Amino acid sequence: AFLLGILGGGRTFLIIALVAWTSRFAGVPITESVGWLTSTPAIVITTLLALAELRYDKSPKAQSRKRPPALVARLLFSALVGFAVMPSMAGLAAVFGAAGAFIGTHALHTFRARLGEALGRDLPAALIEDAVIIGASLALLLR
Repeated sequence: AFLLGILGGGRTFLIIALVAWTSRFAGVPITESVGWLTSTPAIVITTLLALAELRYDKSPKAQSRKRPPALVARLLFSALVGFAVMPSMAGLAAVFGAAGAFIGTHALHTFRARLGEALGRDLPAALIEDAVIIGASLALLLR
């Protein structure tokens, strides 16, 4: 939950979409009270939000993920992810998910900024960050 929260600090909606997909199509168990995440409408909505976020993140108009509205959203969605993926300790896992998101928001922001400086452009850094978040999330969910 904590590690997924860290990754959720990088992308608000991507992590919850991956939880929905892996639960429905790969049988990853989730907390019963959020079983609605595996419904077709939930999968469509979370996927569309994740795709929109991936697109917006590359825009020069994208605001900092560390600003309160974006940070609060990351904390809440990562708490939901933590709650969902650890049925036996859902409440505690939600706290760990939110804590991970707080750390991940700042750490992944720094990672991307430094990578962008090293590469001379932000777009390749953003795409690498996306790949790391997607790959690490799937590795954790499908372990």
